[in-house]
Amino acid sequence: MDWLITYHTATGLQKKVVVRAVALPNHKAVAQKIVMDAYGDEPPQPLGNLSAIDWLDRCGLEIVDIDLLKSQTAV
Repeated sequence: MDWLITYHTATGLQKKVVVRAVALPNHKAVAQKIVMDAYGDEPPQPLGNLSAIDWLDRCGLEIVDIDLLKSQTAV
């Protein structure tokens, strides 16, 4: 299944990224996808031993919404 993650960047922009997961993705997977989408391979703060919530906070990112995308099946 595909999940549409809406988040705010450190500068206040609203962006969206898709995460593929069988069930609702866990917070760490969502955080990693958002940080990589926002900063590529150079996040301003490495994950280290931070929780996913602290990592997003220190990178200036905020999850706004998580929505299940409807699958497109042929009829």
